[in-house]
Amino acid sequence: MNLVQAQQARQILDRLVGFELSPVVWQKVPGGKSAGRVQSPAVRLLVEREREIMKFEGSSQFKVTAIFIHDNQEFKAELNQKFDSRSSGASSS
Repeated sequence: MNLVQAQQARQILDRLVGFELSPVVWQKVPGGKSAGRVQSPAVRLLVEREREIMKFEGSSQFKVTAIFIHDNQEFKAELNQKFDSRSSGASSS
């Protein structure tokens, strides 16, 4: 069943990418060539992107904002620096 599903996935990639790409190839390459099978390059792009996603290390930055009330007037103050969650130092953004 895995082989059947793999073939179906290849067919879908060919239809999605190949049908869109073939008219461009016809215009650029003489002789009526088509894009042909595209699953290998498409799968490669997907795998590379998935690897980039897996390597990504997100982080959070925090901005300090304060509201002060004096004589029924509200004042707002913000620090110009942001604090990174991965380190104790501030970043310069």
